Amino acid sequence: MVLALVQAVIALVVAFGLSLAPDQIGAILAVTAVILGLITRSRVSPA
Repeated sequence: MVLALVQAVIALVVAFGLSLAPDQIGAILAVTAVILGLITRSRVSPA
C-alpha cells in the first residue's frame, strides 16, 4: 500500500513538471521497496 502511494506521488510530481529520468524513478521505487520489505520483515518474523 505504501509502495503504491510512493508510485502515485512520483507520477504526480512528474506530471506537474519535475523531470526525472526513468532510471531515477526506477531507483526510487527499488529503494522504497527494499526499505519497506525490511520494515515488514522485522514486524512479521518470529523473534
